[in-house]
Amino acid sequence: MAQTYTIKRGDTLLKIAKQFGVTVDALVQANDIANRNLIKPGQVLTIPDSTPPAPPTPPSPPTPQPTAPATIGPPFPRFNLKDPTAQDPNNLIANGGMGPAHHDTPYGTVVDGWEPFVVSGNPPRFQWVDNEQIEPGGSQQIFSSEIFDAGVCQTIRGLNPGTYYMFRLGYSLAAKCYAGPNVRVNTIGRQVGVDPFGGSDPKSSNVLWGPTLFDGNVAVNRPEMQMIFAARLERATIFLRVIARDGSGGENRVWFDAVCMEPRPEIAPYPITAPTPPTPPPTPPPSGQTYTVKSGDTLSKIAKQFGVTVNALVQANNIANPNLIRPGQVLKIPTK
Repeated sequence: MAQTYTIKRGDTLLKIAKQFGVTVDALVQANDIANRNLIKPGQVLTIPDSTPPAPPTPPSPPTPQPTAPATIGPPFPRFNLKDPTAQDPNNLIANGGMGPAHHDTPYGTVVDGWEPFVVSGNPPRFQWVDNEQIEPGGSQQIFSSEIFDAGVCQTIRGLNPGTYYMFRLGYSLAAKCYAGPNVRVNTIGRQVGVDPFGGSDPKSSNVLWGPTLFDGNVAVNRPEMQMIFAARLERATIFLRVIARDGSGGENRVWFDAVCMEPRPEIAPYPITAPTPPTPPPTPPPSGQTYTVKSGDTLSKIAKQFGVTVNALVQANNIANPNLIRPGQVLKIPTK
């Protein structure tokens, strides 16, 4: 027979869960509680079995593909790094382990090598933390009780234009906190993006964004958090983005860790077209220069050739009718 408990004044779900060795989520599910912050004295709760559930089976890693089309933008080919870790010696990301070195910003502390950005909504708080990580050094946390759209970015330099690169966010957790343990939700999205021209504005049309992951699961080497792109200049900017949609209660939290980036030399280079040099302006004629009109000439054509105006030619040569000039006529070319 299931065990029950009658709520007393001053009780909380967290306190009752600790007393019986179960989780708050288990109490909420066993009693169909709509608002975990609202329980009443005298309310009778069913206490679920405290036997811990079996750990979930980890997902199979994505199957690598040997080639990728020489295009830029979604859909993005899926690849695995040889070592899916920020500690990879070929990693081009500075401080991909997300700490412990960090610096102060107007929004809070951000790990070195990265800078905060805000797309919309009230700016959240940024904080380096030493929990919810997958690699040593800590992780970057972004949090707020309100809705927001923000993240961190890093510009990588020394790239080869036209070369394809792959980067991945190796680990990310999204959760809400209701004055207790973190609760997985599907209202906090995580997204990666890249500006292959090296700009740092997340609102720029140059930024290529991957899919937004809103499923509430821990993102460990998820294909949605991977991207392949062709560098267009010697630099490119990586964006790690959070989109929190629910501000009705609790604190929206996201952690980022283990960011990797490596070149993909097996992919044919993206063709980079060199810009066309501007046409130099016409050289002005020397003082006192003349020109003999040829068949088919017009004042407009001659003026353009010498970089002067038609009116200047008319005045310098006392021409009564600008539409009437004869082959063999000698014109004075005015100085500009």
